[in-house]
Amino acid sequence: RAWTVQSYEAAKWAERNLPADAVLAMKDAGAFGYFSRRRVVNVDGLVNGFEYQDSLRAGHFEGFLRRKGVEYYVQHAMPDRPDITAGRYDTLRFESYSHLYDRAGGVLPLARSDEVYRSKPFAVGTDSCVFLIWRMPSR
Repeated sequence: RAWTVQSYEAAKWAERNLPADAVLAMKDAGAFGYFSRRRVVNVDGLVNGFEYQDSLRAGHFEGFLRRKGVEYYVQHAMPDRPDITAGRYDTLRFESYSHLYDRAGGVLPLARSDEVYRSKPFAVGTDSCVFLIWRMPSR
């Protein structure tokens, strides 16, 4: 059950459970965006152009997401975080990175209490992971 299968299942969940005008953000957004039939801001890097990269250079990752109307943040795997896979965390400080400017791009705080979707565990190499969707933190 690879992450791509989990992406499809999460996308179908989003299609059934999130408003049609919901805006989400994630890396590797292609399949999820297609099958969810929702607007997805791709946060992989250069594909978003210079507005995104300039936001990261200034350390404004969360601000960029908010300006784009993102309501949900999606993460397909965190193989180095068994606490998150097990659901034994309170908050996660998701750290973005600009490969164009080779620097940290800002932090997005995500709370366990804001999870709206959690897949069953699946393998990524020798690690167990989950596919997650969080509601963006209120500000």
